[in-house]
Amino acid sequence: MIGWDLHTGTEKRRILVKNLRSPEHHHRCYRNKATARYLISSYEGAEFLDFQGDNHCQNNWLRGACMNGMMPCNGMLYVPPDQCFCQPGAKLLGYAAVKAQTIKARPKPDKKRLKKGRAYGAVIDRESVSDSDWPTFRHDPARSGTTGTAVPHRVTEDWKVKLGTKLTAPVVTGGKLFVAACDTHTVLALDVASGKQLWRFTVDGRVDSPPTIYQGMVLFGSSDGHVYCLRASDGELVWRFLAAPLDRRVVCFDQVESVWPVHGSVLVENGVAYFTAGRSTYLDGGISVWGVEPATGKILYKGLLEGPHQDVDKGERDVAFYILGANSDVLVAEDGFIYMRQKKMTPQLTEIEVPILSNKGAQNVGLHVFSTAGLLDGSWYNRTFWMYAKRWPGFQLANQAPKTGQLLVVDDEKTYAVRVFYRRNVHSPMFFPGKEGYLLFADANTNEPQLVGEQGSREPIRWLPQSDYSRGRGDQIRELESEAFGLDKMIGYTRAEPPAWMHWLPVRIRAMVKAGDVLFVAGPPDVFDAEDPYAVFEGRRGAKLVAVSAKDGEKLYETQLECPPVFDGMIAAGGRLFASLRDGSVVCLAEQTISKVESKNLFNACPKRQLTVCQGKINERTN
Repeated sequence: MIGWDLHTGTEKRRILVKNLRSPEHHHRCYRNKATARYLISSYEGAEFLDFQGDNHCQNNWLRGACMNGMMPCNGMLYVPPDQCFCQPGAKLLGYAAVKAQTIKARPKPDKKRLKKGRAYGAVIDRESVSDSDWPTFRHDPARSGTTGTAVPHRVTEDWKVKLGTKLTAPVVTGGKLFVAACDTHTVLALDVASGKQLWRFTVDGRVDSPPTIYQGMVLFGSSDGHVYCLRASDGELVWRFLAAPLDRRVVCFDQVESVWPVHGSVLVENGVAYFTAGRSTYLDGGISVWGVEPATGKILYKGLLEGPHQDVDKGERDVAFYILGANSDVLVAEDGFIYMRQKKMTPQLTEIEVPILSNKGAQNVGLHVFSTAGLLDGSWYNRTFWMYAKRWPGFQLANQAPKTGQLLVVDDEKTYAVRVFYRRNVHSPMFFPGKEGYLLFADANTNEPQLVGEQGSREPIRWLPQSDYSRGRGDQIRELESEAFGLDKMIGYTRAEPPAWMHWLPVRIRAMVKAGDVLFVAGPPDVFDAEDPYAVFEGRRGAKLVAVSAKDGEKLYETQLECPPVFDGMIAAGGRLFASLRDGSVVCLAEQTISKVESKNLFNACPKRQLTVCQGKINERTN
């Protein structure tokens, strides 16, 4: 950078900072900004060039919106939402105001983090979880969304209770249903047979996902920075643990919460309760990771996911398109490892460094369920996706790949996924309401996504309505078979093996669960009303519950719901379905039966020559 005298035009200052920018990508589509001390350029993120000293830094985890960019003001940098796909899993999302890190306050000593409640040491009923229970977020530590316990495919409403606020998905164990009312900071226990409220417990911040039930205890985190353990029988506090470094608050979505929030869902694996506190490895000192003893809150393991921060004075810099940090997410456990998105840890919470395979950030981190947007994000930005794969995809799309979609569940042999965006325009996968519907499909778990051009890749299979796409440059077409490994804005991940089955459903699937041999999906109908186009999106057209065969995808049954489920808000337990709905209700769906009066009326209405057929129908409905 060169500075000139405004009156004479003579050069007054020359500043040369190497590696401040990531030249592999183009400049952002908005202007640079400046303050009295810094030039804030926007090549890949927010590059700070210091006029007065050498406090230069690269911040590729920040990005502004097209045209407007970011705005320095009031001692802060205001960062609006952006629609870019770069730095997946690590770029700060939403509308945020960030500022320079102040002098670090001392974190609370570990010995002062635990507060004992009246039920401490008094959890007597430590029943084990049965196979028919659903004790944690998405059923198990692997977040499979699957249970081996069967649910009859013909179900009808058994009971429904309205709690009147935004709800998480429920969990069920020990004859009780547990659910969190997110914005009112409350965990509730209901009688699983009737829906009657048994107890409630309110904390000081949002609870964004359901609790985990373990040996008669209810474990959950809150955006107030704490983790809570309650006695499941009566909701009495066992202990409270400060997972945040210290008690410091900010305003987030109109509520006050900790600088270091904790997700509601606590991971319990091999007798250890794991959880994190923090938003990003780049913010506020990073993300603290804890492993404690569930019954006592005793610290067993602790770790820190922080940075990495590049030192430009030492010649370090990030490469465009991806960075190695991560945003927080619900923890996942599979094959002896703990995962937070692409971050891989040992059970002792030591981070495992995973090699980078290409200049687009691909990594073979290990087989597990993840979402590039986060497992709790139901906004379904069209360039993000779920995957059950060994590969963290880096900066690549995956709408042509196996075992990937906007939602999925996994059993021992197959992955069942929902594909919403199956067409593409230049860089963006697309969906058109009221056309084909949503695609439901299954893949063998051995069918891994591939990148054409990578060593070992095979000829990709064409399986969607659109395989090639326009490059937006005249009549140039990008073909499915074109090389993608290490290249940006290409086809992305593809498949070399066909799906086990695939079917189109006229349902905008927002919740899915596999119970036994039946796959249940639910969501509003895929219709488009030109007079009221937002009706379906806003849940004003009801919803459908569809049961399909997990073996071949054939539809077994369909019924109506008054209201769509919350995102990923349906579970199966004890031979029944339970769902949290968008109107603040919890509904229980049980086997559809026929009364004796209905049976007699149906039988009497049949001509004698059809008695055998009618009796068969009665038996089918009764059984």
